[in-house]
Amino acid sequence: MKDSEKSIIIETHELTKSFGGLVALNNVNLRIPKGELRAIIGPNGAGKSTLLNTITGRLTPTSGEIYFLGEKITGLPPHEIARRGIALSLQIVQVFPNLSVFDNIWLGVKMRFKTRNPFIHWRQLKVIEEKVIEICKKIGLENKIDEIASNLSHGDQRLLDIAIALSTNPKLLLLDEPLAGLSVKERRHVSNLIKELSQEKTIILIEHDIDAVMRLADRITVLDRGRVIAEGTPREISEDRQVQEVYIGSRE
Repeated sequence: MKDSEKSIIIETHELTKSFGGLVALNNVNLRIPKGELRAIIGPNGAGKSTLLNTITGRLTPTSGEIYFLGEKITGLPPHEIARRGIALSLQIVQVFPNLSVFDNIWLGVKMRFKTRNPFIHWRQLKVIEEKVIEICKKIGLENKIDEIASNLSHGDQRLLDIAIALSTNPKLLLLDEPLAGLSVKERRHVSNLIKELSQEKTIILIEHDIDAVMRLADRITVLDRGRVIAEGTPREISEDRQVQEVYIGSRE
């Protein structure tokens, strides 16, 4: 189905971000339909993480606009953007190390059930607990639900970080290098999880493992020096001469 026939979940118009004289994003235009797993690739310094940070409000664009589900979110604070349904899992795992797996996820789920009615509050506690357990099962941590986060392996901490992002029930999930630093077995598990999640969430994936990208992505956007230089299916990108020269070929 063509993009024009689908509902667009996230869109950027001439998005630009400069840091002094350095232009990290240069008039980036994206249109990502609901339900798509879109990979963003490019060499180091291409602007990939800057793109995710502007979408989530961690960085304010120098110019341009960002629209989420048709509404402008440019310049909104991160907590407001998260409330609207965008979640980010960063390359550097961010969990509460002294809390259990359960409590890490519980905090995120609880944020969705804010209420001042004490009777509703107590009824919701059971619902929150059930949701936490559901997320643990989905990501494969149900047997470590009471484990303190700092005692988990790096791979399991990565899973927990993704679980925390899922705890807010996002419509759009942003994953920044989720396979970085993982063992072969862990990479396989997280890759399978991402593919499973893509059946119910729109995902933007930044990843340097080009083989994983080619397996997972519906479409790929290639950045170089802050500009979009190519966009297409995995096959189209793998056959693009400019991409081979700028990114894939240079890695070989």
